[in-house]
Amino acid sequence: MAGYYRFSMSNNAISAYNSGEKPFSKWRKSDILEELGELANRFKKVPAPALKSALLYKSSWHHTSKHFNKTNFYSVDLDKAEEMTDAEIAALCASKVAKHPPKTEKRHVSYLVWSGTRKHPKAERHEAECEIVGNWAFTPHGKKSISANGFEFLD
Repeated sequence: MAGYYRFSMSNNAISAYNSGEKPFSKWRKSDILEELGELANRFKKVPAPALKSALLYKSSWHHTSKHFNKTNFYSVDLDKAEEMTDAEIAALCASKVAKHPPKTEKRHVSYLVWSGTRKHPKAERHEAECEIVGNWAFTPHGKKSISANGFEFLD
């Protein structure tokens, strides 16, 4: 059934939603456990990211948005869930990825602060001792990208 529904997604994408398919980001752990039915008890302790990567498979793609974006849709692989051993499920439970906070450091930097109008922009150079977290510098004038034009490390 070709065509679009209110510029948000194709009619085929709506049919996919109705048949239980969704984009990867729309799947929640509770949705997967609901699809598993009687098998859900075996997978309750598995973290959501591990569960999604282990049991979801790309079942189709559909156009979404008025720009005709190609979006992959996923379904739960019930056969794979039935075939998984207790050892494989235990390995999924242990596969929790530890999130480490980004490394922070203090550095002396030089950066630009823009003002004025679009037609007459004005840049002022500032120097400050800033905290660097990942790819960002937290300056007295706000958050600045360390890869921005005009940003320099002075030490």
